[in-house]
Formats: sequence, C-alpha cells, structure tokens
Amino acid sequence: MVPCGARLPCLGGGENPASGKPVSIDCRGEARALVVSLDKAVKDLDPGFLVLPHDDEQLLTEDGSPEGLLDAEFVSPLDGLGP
Repeated sequence: MVPCGARLPCLGGGENPASGKPVSIDCRGEARALVVSLDKAVKDLDPGFLVLPHDDEQLLTEDGSPEGLLDAEFVSPLDGLGP
C-alpha cells in the first residue's frame, strides 16, 4: 500500500480580483466534493484503493458539529477514518 494525502487549507473567502467584490467559499462542501470525486475516479482504476480522511471529523456531519446529522453522500464512500 502506498499512502498519499493532501492538506488543503481553505480560507473561506476573499475578493474577486476582477470585480473587487467579496467571495464566500463553502470550505466543508468543497472538501467533501473533493473526497467524493477522488473516490469515484480512483476506485474505477483500483477497487482496492482506500479512502481514509485524516483530521476531517467536521466533514462527517452536515453542519460540522459532533451532534449534527451525518452527511450521507460524504460518509458512504469512506473506508474508515485516519488518526
């Protein structure tokens, strides 16, 4: 097994350089979408590929809180959780 990973910081927004208007980014939503699309793309090539998010407990629920409802679309492709 060859581990690979990426830590992608999300600042949550900024300014559109063309318009100068503020831009808001849904960091949790973007991170979830990345994991789900990675799972789909890689498991087509290697069905044994494991998806184990690390330090991403806030992505497991819809609102990011420990008491929140599970985000089923994000949780379903996971093979476990990293440390």
